[in-house]
Amino acid sequence: MANRKTAAELRSYGMRGFLLDQHRATMAAETAADLAVVRSQTATRAAGGALGGIAAIGVYVALGWLLSTGRVPLAAGHRWLGPGVVVGEITLYTGVARTADVIAETRSVVLRIGRDTIERLEAEEPETAAMLHRWLATTLAERLTDTIGAVDALLD
Repeated sequence: MANRKTAAELRSYGMRGFLLDQHRATMAAETAADLAVVRSQTATRAAGGALGGIAAIGVYVALGWLLSTGRVPLAAGHRWLGPGVVVGEITLYTGVARTADVIAETRSVVLRIGRDTIERLEAEEPETAAMLHRWLATTLAERLTDTIGAVDALLD
């Protein structure tokens, strides 16, 4: 027992109870601090989630009010068209079913040109028909350019 090599071991063994008590006290304090942080985080997250939900409800209520009072028009999937706008040109060239409906909000004058009219114009007035086809091709190209720009903006 008086050997120098074993003296430290004997002293630490003699302090075993004290050291374990200190370890338990330190771990209890650390666990209490960890639990306090977790409680605080949980309360903060719950409060943030509740406030976010209340804000979302408020946004939907405001949007509903704006729509129901007519202050903002319902335009989901709609485009507002002005005078002189061409619609249905894709169907004219491809023969597939139309991709949209047009609804006039005010009294309007509509010029409907069907495939039979185009064919008659091509036979009787080829230069006028060519001008019409160039104008329609330009319209399609502009719309395609706008669509590509919109898709690129969404992908960025």
